[in-house]
Amino acid sequence: MTINNEERIKSFVARKGRLTKSQAVGLNQLDRFSFNADHIDLENKSVYLEVGFGMGDGLIEMAKLFPDVLFIGAEVYPCGVGHLIDRCIKENISNILIFHDDVYKLLPQLHRSSLSQIQIFFPDPWHKRKHQKRRLINKSFLDHVIPLLISGGRVHVVTDWADYDKSLNTLFKSVNILKRISYSRPFYRSKTKYEKRGLGLGHKIFEHIYVKI
Repeated sequence: MTINNEERIKSFVARKGRLTKSQAVGLNQLDRFSFNADHIDLENKSVYLEVGFGMGDGLIEMAKLFPDVLFIGAEVYPCGVGHLIDRCIKENISNILIFHDDVYKLLPQLHRSSLSQIQIFFPDPWHKRKHQKRRLINKSFLDHVIPLLISGGRVHVVTDWADYDKSLNTLFKSVNILKRISYSRPFYRSKTKYEKRGLGLGHKIFEHIYVKI
């Protein structure tokens, strides 16, 4: 499926944070961890895609829990990418690859039925009504990612915004090929700083886990 990245409304805004020394060192090693579809054989592997991994600490924990799974992390912000690479090097993590750009540029590089799981934890809620068209997870996004899932593959989305949860419920109910299998946080998903902040503000955590049938 062709993606017109020029016309598509982006779900993120360009921002540059100040890199720490360790983040800068990590970012300089990006080539070692960069996803390249021409050089990676995804056949006969369990592959998880995480969209927007933030600082990557949760992704590191999952990579340790599942050393036989290949994780592809997509993230646009340099600080998080540098931090993740720095930890991968220091902790000898070898089952994470990084796509440092808009995930919509990654999706056409992935083969149909190549992913076992797609996970998006606490995507930007764009809570103002006039900005909600920027939300990442919409019908167009699902149309692009569902064909990439194997039969029995999972979509795992988490938000702490009730309005986003409501729109996700409506969206996922419209997709007959996905069946909801859980409303609870699984053991492999560690709490993120956004989740802790949301809980501190009294927000409820909404867990969406669906399987492709």
